[in-house]
Amino acid sequence: MNLELLDLLGPGYIADSLQSAVEARARDEGWRCYAGDLLRLIALSLGCTNISRYYDIIHPAPEDDRTAEEIAAEVVQRLGLKTAEDVNHGQ
Repeated sequence: MNLELLDLLGPGYIADSLQSAVEARARDEGWRCYAGDLLRLIALSLGCTNISRYYDIIHPAPEDDRTAEEIAAEVVQRLGLKTAEDVNHGQ
């Protein structure tokens, strides 16, 4: 599409077209996730195991590179617990 045509159509047309494209993509992704989950449930009911969700494949969770000690310390801190080390330092 050349710039003269874009000027003729105006920014409203462009914004509406982009919004429609985003909505169509979201709708299509929703259907793919729904169909993937449905097929996954069918496979699980037939005895297949360890089947990933389509959503989890296209949107992988970020990897956590913390050590086990760092994760445990965060859990203790979030829950407001005190460790034996904290109690001994308080005396």
